[in-house]
Formats: sequence, C-alpha cells, structure tokens
Amino acid sequence: MLHSVHDAGHDPGFTDILAPAASHLSLSTCSESTSSKATCSESSDEDKRRSQKIRPAFVAIAALMIFQVALICWACVPIPHESSKISIFSPRGTFVTNQVLAAFHCCCALGFCFIWRRMSHVPMLLSELLVYVMSGWSFWLLGAALSLTYLHGFPMAIQIAVMSLQGFSCACIEFCFTYLLQIRLSLLEKGFGSCMGVQVTRRIRLFTMTCQLTFVGLGAHAEAINAQKALDWSYAAFHLIAAVGVLGILIVSAKAILSLTNAMREVPVPKQSFAKLEKDWSLNVLKRMAAAVLVSGSVSIASHLFCMHAILLVHGGFRPLLGTAYHVADIVAELAGLVFIVGILRPEMPDLLPPEARSMRGASRLLEECSSESVLWNAKVQELAHRSIDLESLLDFYEKLGSEVMKHFDPQVSTTADVVRQAVIPLSRVGNGGVAYTDYLVMAGKPSRQMPDCMVTHTWSSLFLHLVAAVVSDALELDEYHYIAAKISEGKLATIRHRLVEKGVLQNRYWICCFCVNQHASICNGVGKAPGDPAALARWERNRRDTATGHLLSFCTCSEPKVLNDQPDRCELNKFHVMMLWLQRSNPKFRQLVAVDCDFSVFERAWCVAELVAAHNAKMPQSVCLSCNKAFDLDAEDLSIYGKLTNLSVANSLSSRPEDKEMVLSQISSVPAFDAELQLLIFGNRGLLKQKFFGFDSLIPAARTARRLCRIATQNNIV
Repeated sequence: MLHSVHDAGHDPGFTDILAPAASHLSLSTCSESTSSKATCSESSDEDKRRSQKIRPAFVAIAALMIFQVALICWACVPIPHESSKISIFSPRGTFVTNQVLAAFHCCCALGFCFIWRRMSHVPMLLSELLVYVMSGWSFWLLGAALSLTYLHGFPMAIQIAVMSLQGFSCACIEFCFTYLLQIRLSLLEKGFGSCMGVQVTRRIRLFTMTCQLTFVGLGAHAEAINAQKALDWSYAAFHLIAAVGVLGILIVSAKAILSLTNAMREVPVPKQSFAKLEKDWSLNVLKRMAAAVLVSGSVSIASHLFCMHAILLVHGGFRPLLGTAYHVADIVAELAGLVFIVGILRPEMPDLLPPEARSMRGASRLLEECSSESVLWNAKVQELAHRSIDLESLLDFYEKLGSEVMKHFDPQVSTTADVVRQAVIPLSRVGNGGVAYTDYLVMAGKPSRQMPDCMVTHTWSSLFLHLVAAVVSDALELDEYHYIAAKISEGKLATIRHRLVEKGVLQNRYWICCFCVNQHASICNGVGKAPGDPAALARWERNRRDTATGHLLSFCTCSEPKVLNDQPDRCELNKFHVMMLWLQRSNPKFRQLVAVDCDFSVFERAWCVAELVAAHNAKMPQSVCLSCNKAFDLDAEDLSIYGKLTNLSVANSLSSRPEDKEMVLSQISSVPAFDAELQLLIFGNRGLLKQKFFGFDSLIPAARTARRLCRIATQNNIV
C-alpha cells in the first residue's frame, strides 16, 4: 500500500502498462466426435494450439524470473565500506524485499501457465489472472526501483516521478481486481438476461480511479514542497477512497448474486430430476462466487484501512514493514478470490447417482430369468435375437416406397407407423399368413438370420425418413441425422450408398422392431378397441388413419394366429429387454442406438424407456442420434424440450397397447427410483446427452440455468 514518500521506498510498485484481457465466454453445444481417431486428432491439435498461445507468456515470465534472481543476487553482494549485514529497514534491504516479492509473483504466473496449460479455453481465462499477477509484479518492481533511487541518491525529481508511478500502479491493481469482478457480473447479466449492476460497477471503478490519481498528484506536490503531514493525509485519503470503492462494488456484487440465488430458490423442480441437480449445482456456483468476492473484497478493504493506520499513527521503521505486510495480505486474498471468480477452479456439472436399489432388474437377474424360463420362452428369445437387417436391405426397402409399394409415401409426412401398416406388413405377407420382414428377406435369398451388432430404439410416431437417416448416420459415425435426412429426401441414395461402401459399413446389421418382429402375429389386423380415455381415444383415432392422406387404413386380412400377452412364452412383444441382454452376452460388440425424433417422444414411450434403462443398468454401450443438437444450447429460447425431459415419468409413458404399459410397470419396483434412473440416463455424466449441457465456464451456465428454470416455472412446465 502507499505511504509517505520517505516510506514509499519500502513499498511495492507497478508497471506503466495495464491491458486487462476482455473476457469472452463461448458457450456451445458439445457433440460426440464423428470418430475416435478424429477426436484424438482434434484434441491433439487443440492442445498444440493452447500450448502455442501460452508458450510466449511462459518464456517471457521465465526470463523475468531469471532477471529477478540476478538482481536479488546483485543486491545481496556487500558494498565496500558498508556493513555486510543487510537490514530490512535499509534501502538495500527494502530493495531485496521488493525484488523477492516480485519474484514470488513471477513464480505464481509460471505456476498458473504450467498447471492450466492443457485446460480448455485457459488462454482466455489465464490472461485475466496474469494481468492481475503481473500488475502486482510491476508494483513490487517499482517499489524496488524507488529504494534504488534512495540508495544511490538520485535527484528529487526522479524520486517523485518513481513515487508517482508507484501510486498509479497501486491504483491500477485495485482497478484490475474490480475489473474482473465487473466482467463476472456482466456474465451473470448476460446469462440471466436482467440487470446485475454492471453499469454501476463501471461508474464506481472510474470514480475511484480518478480520485486515487488525484491524491497521488497531491502527494507528489506535497513531497515537492516537503509538506510531510499533507503527504501522509494524501495517501491516507488514497487508501480510504480505495476501500470505499471496493466496498461499493462488493455491495453491488453481493446484491446481484443474492437476487439470482433467491430467484433460483423459489423455482419448484421435481425432486427426482436433473433440473433439481442443475439447480443445486448453479446455487453452489453462485455461493462459491459470493464467498470468493466477500472474502477477497473484505480483506482488501481491511488492508487499505490498516494502511491508513500505518500512515497516520505508526512512525519509525515499522511503518513500511506494516504497509508491506498489509499489501501482501491484500494481494494474496484477492488472488485467491480471483482463482474462483475467474472460473478456472469450479464445481463440476452434477451427476445423478443411481439409487441404492435398482428399480429395473439388472443384467444378472435378466440373464438368470432368460435361462430359467420355459424352453418355448428361451427359443423365442433366441429366434428374435437372430433376426436383423443390414443397411443395404434397409435402403432397398426405402427405395420401394412411393413406387412399388405405398404409392402416396411422403418422406416429410409419413411416419414409421404408416410405413409398417402399408409397406412392411403387405410385403411380409406369405399366402394366408405372414412372417417378419427379415424372414421374408431370408426367403428372398438375403442372409438376414444373423445376430445384429446394434439395437435401434425408436418411436413409430416419428418420420420413417428420420429412422432411416438416424441408422445411416450412426453407421457413418455422425450424431446428427438432419444432413443425411436431407440427402435422402433429395433422392441421393446412390451417393449415400457410395459413402457407406467407402467406409465399409453397408453390411452393418441392426435390430429394428418394425422389421424384426412378425407384425402378422400381433397387430396387422387393426389398432385394437377404442379406449374410453379422451386422450387415448385421440391417439387411437390417429393410429387408424394414414398421416399423409388422412384416410382410414386398410388392415391386413391374413389368417396368421395372433400371439399376444395372454401367451407370454410365444409372444414376441414382451421379450425385447431379455433379448437385449442375451445379445449382449452372445455378441461383445452389441450396443444400443437411440434414434431420437424431433419431439423427443422416444423418451415418453413405455417400451422405449424400458429398453433404455435396461441397457443402461447392464452397462451396455449406448449412443444417441438427434436431428439437431441446437435444442440443447444453454441459451436456447425454446425450452419445451428441456421442460419435457426434466418432467419425464414412466407412470405417464404411452403405449399403443395398454397391456404393454402394464407389463412394463409391473417390472418396476419403485416409480420414483425408476424416474431417477431415467434422468441419469438422459442427463448424467454417463448418460446419453452427457455433453449437451456443458459450458466452458461456470458462471454463465449457472446464470442461464437460473434463467431457464425460472422461465419454465413461469410457463408452468415444471410442477
């Protein structure tokens, strides 16, 4: 801190250049890499770019460090006719002390560069800390320079000039500290979308800086006319203004964070949901921010006030010693606070821990069930497991739509249910009966009785175009299918086939229920009886009409015996989860693909949810293919998808056949525990959408989470 000119020689100094780095946070939707090799290559390139950005600063700071050590060694060499013992109160002792403290700042800067050299977006975050650290370094360096002017008897004009630079540097250190607080408030303001006091903070900083520089000028004038008392009061006022400025910004920051946390606490969210953990995480981030600001700001204020005490009431050699101690405490406290405020040390995004008792029966139980059931049950499981369709056959089937079969097929309107009713079922009819479409391919000479490498979980209410595009995108290692869907709808199937052949995946085999289940043994003759519930009746009415034309469907008239839940051993509709586990045991490469429709209805279907959680509990490899990742941007304006996913419950799931939903619910011991598992599956760190909600800094995601939850609560989407 600053004292009178006679004691200032024992104080730190500052550089005449201050260039705070503008904080810029980039929030984007992270998506899975298109291939593991590409991921490694991109990660390696990114590490190299980060290292290249940090290396110049690292080299420059190391050179300064070497220079500091050389100066310290030089200062410790005794001068002839002078005592070899260096007193801490002498100009030479003050010079060494300031150089040691400046070297400490260099060490801190080098440490930051080394520790965070590979962290994402560190060059941006690190620059903010380095500005403050190196400002303190130059502050101590000017203090050493001032001691040098006393040691060698430089003219008074030079001493006053160095002292003025020292005063300017002290003002700039606080200016830099409060600048970083202002930047963080601007992030909260941007994320939450309402005023957080950024303009007030800016005015306080500029007013404080102006007043401090005014008192530095008055102190220089007092030194020039040798008015010691005026000099002391000038620097006492300097520190008082600094303390008041930090206090004002501390109040504004605390008020902003408090308003945000209060808004968050008032938002009701389901207990067993990712929204609850996001809320808790955001509150934790804001609490850490508040604690860092409060502690560092309070210590800074106390240091300035104690410096006033040292200037006005302490005399003799202890005055500079106390001032230096107070200043060290101030910088250490502010630096520790900035490590958290800047965002480099931050709590991780939440992860949902699985409940102690699994709500769905896990892999070992399912496998035990598979082996303990009747011979007919096990035979049907293995029969289902040996059905699959390759990409070539899938594309061949798609090419028939609109020409050989289902003449009115519209890729932008026709759903999977439409295609099953009017293409899959007619093509798989054999005489008076029928078979699964994959068995029809076997009869046509295709090798379709093979185990698949991937099971596709999807909903029949989505466009059939999107189902095909999702499967093709998965084979091409893409996690979005809108590009492939556009190519298919444009009729560029030849181009897609060529890409699949080049990649060697045209023969990849998938288990897709609409092709691998014998529809003639279950649903081909109708959509069941009309339900009494109005909502279910509306769905039933939609299911009996073609989506493109609105006409009533013509159902199959085959005489194939219908085998439903009343014959559990022979039924093909109640064994999907068991079949998945059997395939996982039999095929080490087996995995699950979730083809997510644009409305995310796949997470609302009873059987889809059961498949998802069964695979998740069994630690089966899972991947998700979305139409587009934009729905998961933290700043997305349309929050309907987020509200839907955070409100999911298996109790509200849908099923075309009520008995299917009853069977799924019968296997669930606790609906709340199952819902927690489902939230883990979708949002957890090991979940399907694990990368969709992560930002590169903690404050702006926390603020946007607060804004998102508040908006959803306002729209009554969270109950």
